[in-house]
Amino acid sequence: MPRQKFPQRSVGASPPHKAARRKPQASCPPGGFCPGLRLNPALTKMRLACRMPACLHRRRPGGTYFFTIRLADRNDDALVRRIADLRRAMRHTLKHHAFRIDAITVLPSVIHTIWTLPADSAGYPNRIGMLKARFSRALPMPPHRTPAQIARGEKGIWQRRFWEHEIRDSADFNRHRDLIYLAPVQAGLAAQPQDWPHCSLHRDLRRGMTAFAQIGQAAARIQFPPPEQEPLILVQ
Repeated sequence: MPRQKFPQRSVGASPPHKAARRKPQASCPPGGFCPGLRLNPALTKMRLACRMPACLHRRRPGGTYFFTIRLADRNDDALVRRIADLRRAMRHTLKHHAFRIDAITVLPSVIHTIWTLPADSAGYPNRIGMLKARFSRALPMPPHRTPAQIARGEKGIWQRRFWEHEIRDSADFNRHRDLIYLAPVQAGLAAQPQDWPHCSLHRDLRRGMTAFAQIGQAAARIQFPPPEQEPLILVQ
């Protein structure tokens, strides 16, 4: 009886009956994880590229940014209850990494602020990190921390992330400054923006802003002033 001949197949290829049952692998979704990529060193860069978000934050030297920084517990009032510690933490940060505070409002668990960086610096994450660390150092250890926070040596006072937006022009600056000064009213903490003490609006009023209606007028970028000429004012 003659021997039956089978079709040739390359070494390492799957048998025909298994290849027929194999499901087609899904294509890589935009900005997502590619399930078809294996842990192959040659494909590491491709795999990481598929995980990268479509939009990356830009850091521009001398840029102006709006930030929202929150405590981990939204019901906590540590920012106003320990406002003196927050002021010391901010001054320490300004001393080591200069920047200008264009506007700021401190709510019980949230900071809204606009910063302008020096012309030779684009590193705002290290400034925010130093502010958080110095303030956390002044607070007692909370009773409950997650295992991940304990492993990282964190107190769990702050949310790990923060909101950042680069100010594009004077109109964008005005909109975000209005948001900052109106935040206490929107949070139900004050009837008027002038009634909230932890706000740089009082500094602007002393500089000639006679009514809240003037907030939002043209805000041209000013040259970065020396720290001794622009003292930090969080509480009046």
